[in-house]
Formats: sequence, C-alpha cells, structure tokens
Amino acid sequence: MIGLPRNIIETKLSNMILDKTFFGVLDQGNGWLVIYDEPQRDETYDLNLNVIKTMSGVVDLLYEKASSIA
Repeated sequence: MIGLPRNIIETKLSNMILDKTFFGVLDQGNGWLVIYDEPQRDETYDLNLNVIKTMSGVVDLLYEKASSIA
C-alpha cells in the first residue's frame, strides 16, 4: 500500500465518503474500494418532487373542505 496502517486509510476514506467529497463504497469484508462517478443532478427528480409537494397541498385543502362540509 502506501505505508500507512489500513485502519487509518479506511477511516479517512469513510469520512470522505460521508462528507461527499469522494463517491464510493468501502467493502471492508473483501477489502475493496468501489469508486463511483460523481452523481449528476437529475432535473426530473426536482420537477417530480415539486409535483408531489403541490399535490400534497391540494389533498390537504380538499380534506379541510370535506371536513367543514361534514
């Protein structure tokens, strides 16, 4: 390796993965580091999230109206 103890390297890589400065997974059972490409933000996700929030508001308003009628 690079002359450092394995546990120090694993700890540093774990911190980098959790901080999202490095994208990957540590497979400690096999001693592997799986590296991923940096994820790209999908605009479809943001649009669908907005639709869900809007629909939630509509359902809440319909519930309030139905409760006031009953």
